[in-house]
Amino acid sequence: MDKLYRFLICLFIAAYSLPASLVYAQFSPTPTTVYISKLKEINPTGSGVPSRFIEFGGKVYFSANDGINGNELWVTDGTEAGTVLFKNINQGGDSSPNKFTIMNGVLYFSADDGVNGDELWKTDGTPGGTQLVRNINPAGAHAYPSYLVANGSMLFFFANNGTNGRELWKTDGTANGTRMVKEINPTGQVGDFPSPVLLNGKLYFAAKEAEGNIEFWVSDGTEVGTKRVKEINPTGSAFAGFPAEIQVCNGLVYFVADDGVHGQELWKSDGSSAGTTLVKDIWTSGEPNPDSPKFLTTVGTTLFFTARNSFYGTEIWKSDGTSTGTVQVRNINPNGSSSPYGLVSFQNQLFFGAFDSDAIALWKSDGTSTGTQKVSTVEPVFITVAGNYLYFDHSGPWRSDGTSEGTRQLGPLANLGYDSNQFIKLGTKVLFSAKNTNSGGSDYELYKISPCTACPIGSREGISEESPTELTLTLLHNPTPDAVRVEVSGANGQPLSLQLVTLLGQPIDSKSIENAQALERHQFDIRSLPNGILLLRAISRDRSQTIRVSKTD
Repeated sequence: MDKLYRFLICLFIAAYSLPASLVYAQFSPTPTTVYISKLKEINPTGSGVPSRFIEFGGKVYFSANDGINGNELWVTDGTEAGTVLFKNINQGGDSSPNKFTIMNGVLYFSADDGVNGDELWKTDGTPGGTQLVRNINPAGAHAYPSYLVANGSMLFFFANNGTNGRELWKTDGTANGTRMVKEINPTGQVGDFPSPVLLNGKLYFAAKEAEGNIEFWVSDGTEVGTKRVKEINPTGSAFAGFPAEIQVCNGLVYFVADDGVHGQELWKSDGSSAGTTLVKDIWTSGEPNPDSPKFLTTVGTTLFFTARNSFYGTEIWKSDGTSTGTVQVRNINPNGSSSPYGLVSFQNQLFFGAFDSDAIALWKSDGTSTGTQKVSTVEPVFITVAGNYLYFDHSGPWRSDGTSEGTRQLGPLANLGYDSNQFIKLGTKVLFSAKNTNSGGSDYELYKISPCTACPIGSREGISEESPTELTLTLLHNPTPDAVRVEVSGANGQPLSLQLVTLLGQPIDSKSIENAQALERHQFDIRSLPNGILLLRAISRDRSQTIRVSKTD
């Protein structure tokens, strides 16, 4: 009893001595059962830049730079001791492992060993079993394998052998079994278009033909079975001028294409020429579509995407494959475009970020107007599903169970940078990459979110309490053609960070003020930027505020 009493007294003193803006998770007014800590400082003198995470064999493999061996292949079991350089593939530089894909219990990826160039590699999970599959482009040139897609015991990918240009290849994991499927474009190369998908053992993709036009193709892995599905645009390219958006939903392949008549619209295919048809002409004004269908995302048997018609701005749409069943789900922003982004499937619903004319926030939809609701009032970046939760960044990592009540911040605003990203589940932990702005740095390292019933004393990554002072942003001109002029109040005497980013969270410019005045006035030059929507975020200790900026000439 005496030992228990002394323990409780010590626990109380430890909690009482914490700063008012930060408490341990177990003492927070909004308690959590997890805590955040740095898993390992991979690069003590710079940025470890851990990225491209993939779970394989009960561990997470990724690329990172320890400041000594360059950007190489690393592995972690979720512990500091178990986070190590897996193999130094390029002894004299960066191997830059990328394009991780698993097939038949083997992890495939691209890497440059400094001798053979950027080629296809594989590992069985042991350093000795990590080897070059084949030197596709000899004489030290690069094959640059990309868009690896596993199909049973066969792996599709695109590569350049130095003779035929960039074409479709396949491998069974052996050097002899690695070969070009077909020379689709004898006068050039098929190109490198994203989003190839697999359906019923066949690969569907966009390819540039000998005439220079880009059309819709399919391959079963044989030369004769690799062919154009349909000439969608007889007078030009079906996929010209924009990334290929291809997605499988309910036994069909959906994609965005231009037939030369309707502009860039939603199409579907069952793999046959006759079964490849326009789903719906959404933009009917006759003028070029300012925002064609994008972000095709499958949720159950429903295809969600963003689109704009002649009456409303860019909003969430859905399709069941029929023209009448292809409709706008909800007009989230009646005053313009909600510009949805980051679409992911979670709990058989669609989650995404959107602007409702007041602020950018996390939304969800079950495919009905009434079932399309705001989940949280904070603006999400890098929305990712990891295990049973949805993770995203907003001046530090957040977690959501899909409800407003279950959406909360896992770390103080001042502790981690706004670009926590690449969340991946490993056992009971969730790993991610982030920079710790609390220490004044901009270096990315490996962090973990761990479950706990009594979070460790000294783990200062708890939940921040609310501040009594509002952080207020006022734009002096909006829209604006040349500069973002802003007034910030509410950060008096505190560090203040201003970050101008794109809708997807990509940095444009930033300013840091060590000791903010009661009213701060700042300006960002945006004359060189194209017209569009930007986000301006202010961060001060445990508070943040984001405002939407419209750049127009």
